[in-house]
Amino acid sequence: MNKLQLHRPLDHFAVLPVLLQMDGELIFRSVGGLPCFYYPDGKFCFQVTAYLQWLCIKKNLSLKNNGGTLRQYAFHLSHLVRFLYVNQMSCIDLTDSIFELFIRGLEVKVNGLRLRGNPKVREIGSRSLDFIFFTCKALGYPNFVSAIGIVQGVKITPEQRRQFREQYHKLEWYHFCFPSGSSDNVRFPIGEADIVSLRAQADKRSRHLRARMRCMLSVLEFSDARRYEVTRLRVMDVVRAHQSKDPSPLVRFETMKQDVVAFRFIPIPRTVVSEWIKYIEESRLEIVDKKIGLKFDHGFVLVSLNKGTPLHPDSVTNDIHDLKVMAGLTAPAHAHLFRHRFITEQLKNLIITYGLVNSASVRSVIVSSELLKLRLKEWSGHRSLKSLDVYIKVAFSELNMIEQVVDATTFGTAVLAATKALEELDTDYLEKLMTEQEYYKKMAGIMADAVVPFKLWLKSI
Repeated sequence: MNKLQLHRPLDHFAVLPVLLQMDGELIFRSVGGLPCFYYPDGKFCFQVTAYLQWLCIKKNLSLKNNGGTLRQYAFHLSHLVRFLYVNQMSCIDLTDSIFELFIRGLEVKVNGLRLRGNPKVREIGSRSLDFIFFTCKALGYPNFVSAIGIVQGVKITPEQRRQFREQYHKLEWYHFCFPSGSSDNVRFPIGEADIVSLRAQADKRSRHLRARMRCMLSVLEFSDARRYEVTRLRVMDVVRAHQSKDPSPLVRFETMKQDVVAFRFIPIPRTVVSEWIKYIEESRLEIVDKKIGLKFDHGFVLVSLNKGTPLHPDSVTNDIHDLKVMAGLTAPAHAHLFRHRFITEQLKNLIITYGLVNSASVRSVIVSSELLKLRLKEWSGHRSLKSLDVYIKVAFSELNMIEQVVDATTFGTAVLAATKALEELDTDYLEKLMTEQEYYKKMAGIMADAVVPFKLWLKSI
């Protein structure tokens, strides 16, 4: 039996008919990346593939990064398909008790540790119920999954999700056997010491790989970008930001979790942007010129060392994993934890800075909190303010002068970035990767970038 991935993405040029016009002309939609599903024995799985196609057309879900949201759904449904396959069952053979057995199997422990946290089990269960409902309705059993059906799942309305957030958060369907919304496997932000360890291991790699890994870690740390968004960062956006005179110029990033192509602008310390420019002008330029030619430059910042093509999001995951193994880290270390760190650090900086300003009334705290949420929403690309509550919940009790505090945080981050850049410069010089003349020239550039934010930071506090 196949224990590997059960789905494969359609070719980039794949299309599906979505509309038949009055004159008989078919209207097609591009569905490159749409997952095609297979049973563990390799046979085509029509039911799951039809369900994913239906979601693609009806909800206009993202197909970016080899399937996007639908790819995640395919992974969720893999658990149910394997369960049904092993037990030689179809959806119509399920009962309420058998579905509960399936959910309990998702909560299994290995060596005393849960393989999946409660939120993940709930997501898989909810997606499975939606698929079972879709399939059984197509077979003529519209009430198979319902409050009084064979499988007693309950369809959750948007109003119920808002009113009973803790119980129904992110769920389309609910079943009484689902675990609670809390999880023992809370993902904490990646620690500063772990980032230092990852950078240290990156410094041990070959010249071009070292440069790319450094740039990649820097983008993750200072931008709050998802791994797909990291690989979509464009040279022209970095150059445009570098030409700005701002101490923390705005860099444009593509926002992945949107139904249409969207962008957001994130303030990045000038010193950090200068480091990205260094990678672009030195290592990246050489690779692109050698592998594909400057005439065919695709314009994305991070590139494959072997082909010169845009770096794949999976390569970001693999790079961080390799660095983690080399560093001997036991704590979780992956791209998404940098997103947790970004927002958490913004809040920590605000709290620290708040210790230097006056207290505010309860009303001011509420108003300031909403303003802060809006600012973080702009930076992180979250569509809902509620998505940020987990970061903000007990982050501060009183805040005043939010605009001044946010500015102070931005300038403080720029000063910290300059400090890190100087430390990396020292490392390069000690390892004899540059001459003394190059060392002092680069130091002068870093200090020039840091002077303005340092002065503004002192003034703001």
